[in-house]
Amino acid sequence: YRAPFADPPLEISADEAASEVRRLLDAAVKRRLVADVPVGAFLSGGIDSTVVVGLMAKHTRGKVRTFSIGFEGDPAYDETRFARMAAQSFDTDHTELRVTPRATDLVDPLVRMHDGPFGDSSALPTSIVSGLTREHVTVALTGDGGDEIFCGYERFLAAEVAERIPAPLRHVAARAASLVPPGPTEKGLRAKARRFFVTSAASLEDRLFSYSPYFLPRLDALVGQARARRGRELVTSFAHDVLAPTSGASALSRILAFNYETYLPYDLLVKADRSSMMHSLELRSPFLDRALTDFAARLPDGMRRRGLSKKWILKKAFPDMLPDALVNRPKMGFGVPLAAWFRTSLKGMLDDAFAAGARLYRYFDEAEVRRLLAEQDAGKADHGQRVWLLLTLETWLRQMEEAP
Repeated sequence: YRAPFADPPLEISADEAASEVRRLLDAAVKRRLVADVPVGAFLSGGIDSTVVVGLMAKHTRGKVRTFSIGFEGDPAYDETRFARMAAQSFDTDHTELRVTPRATDLVDPLVRMHDGPFGDSSALPTSIVSGLTREHVTVALTGDGGDEIFCGYERFLAAEVAERIPAPLRHVAARAASLVPPGPTEKGLRAKARRFFVTSAASLEDRLFSYSPYFLPRLDALVGQARARRGRELVTSFAHDVLAPTSGASALSRILAFNYETYLPYDLLVKADRSSMMHSLELRSPFLDRALTDFAARLPDGMRRRGLSKKWILKKAFPDMLPDALVNRPKMGFGVPLAAWFRTSLKGMLDDAFAAGARLYRYFDEAEVRRLLAEQDAGKADHGQRVWLLLTLETWLRQMEEAP
């Protein structure tokens, strides 16, 4: 299935679009409540999960069971107070868990469940909240897909804005920004501004991949120039093939289509499926309902965002279900404070995993890996996601050796 992001935008008023979004999402939630086992929901306090829970409350007898988790170590990753706010709004039966760094005891089983070194560290909280939820219900509804079809990520706006800047200015800004240290956290304003300007000079294909927190900028040092060049060629070719069918669409439609056909099926849905099935929990995603996706993919850009306001039409469709405190808060994302944990309580685990003789040094330059770890430890950069990927790779290589 290919969502029709490349089709001509619908000729529709904002009021008509909001009404149709509400109707379609309400029907999607209602369909996914059909079950002969207990049903609950993940609740982060973000717009997507809040709307889903609000619609569930409309169609459910008794209280909706909701579940959320928070993380020790960095308040930028803790959404529990917003989840509680949403739970109170709909009078749900809410269960909350606070996670400490010992949660990484799950690394081994997560790698086994994913059959490889899965690089998205949000598999960790997804697995934990799935285990918590399965103690009470068998099926859970999620907000997965809301960001993808309604323009919920800052990087979408950043990639679109960069397309409008004249190329000479983008190249000058990229050179200047590359001289600025990224800072100790990926979520900081300095890191975001640096990333925007550094990547602005790239083509749309390269820019879309550059927002991933992995290794493309440092591949030469990690694996050597020849292998790095080949890796970049494969990535660029893949991006070009995905974007080619949308060549006549707006920049924002192309960006949404790219994300829908890459990040969603190759990361988010794999993570959700494996991490939930690890606990025999079934997840259902109303935002990925075919009828809703077909409609949302053809919305005009001005209904997806207004200025820097993301998911504009979704907010307009559900003003009664979205308290101002939830609508106006910055997006956090479902992640864990890896950088903080790797600098403190989990540093010993990293020292053991990346000691001399580690299996990953057969493929990566040991000095460059240690340089990444040193920058992370000193707080010069947030390499938490990169270190997580290396950790899962080392874990997988060890598991392969130990397999009977």
